Amino acid sequence: MDDEFEEKQAEATSDIYSQRVSDGEAPARTEEFPSDLPMQYPYDMAKFYVCECYTRYCDLVLHDLFTRNKRCVTITGSPGTGKSIFYMYVYFFNHFQREEQYRGFTIITASFTMDSELDAVAVFKDHKQISKLLGPTKFAWFDTLSEIDEHPVIHLYDGPPKTHPKLDKMTTLYMPLWDADELLVAAKSLRIDLVITRAVMDERIGIFG
Repeated sequence: MDDEFEEKQAEATSDIYSQRVSDGEAPARTEEFPSDLPMQYPYDMAKFYVCECYTRYCDLVLHDLFTRNKRCVTITGSPGTGKSIFYMYVYFFNHFQREEQYRGFTIITASFTMDSELDAVAVFKDHKQISKLLGPTKFAWFDTLSEIDEHPVIHLYDGPPKTHPKLDKMTTLYMPLWDADELLVAAKSLRIDLVITRAVMDERIGIFG
């Protein structure tokens, strides 16, 4: 219901950067991972896989924030569906910085533990990191940043912060589950397992779901 909060589940295809992996079997949809971005869980690879739905989700979030004036958009879903890598985070962070119309925005990023404890804070503007804090002073600094209500600024958080926005100002989006084809393409694109086959993938899905 619109007077509470709106739930959306997007199924989308889009034109996403692609190339061919060396064996020519799978299209590699990858982007460079911004290593300075605070993450709830460490990510050790230089690149990340871009699902086909990501661009559509970006459009939904940007529409809700800047057209429908929602104060908060939450991305949720089953564990392992790529919520952190995609939203509101790595892919959205890259996508937002590339958009000419959002040039000049200050991007305040932060990561939180599962207990909603602040872990790290970093601020970016014009494709550059302005500052990053990890020590005890991060708490006071983050509180100050959180009170900024001047435009243009956007907050991107990985993990659950201690905030409770009014439901009528909030939108929830649900990440879709991976299918076997996409998992196989992602594994080949990122060179996660050079010997993986469709039979192996089907077996693992049968065991682990």
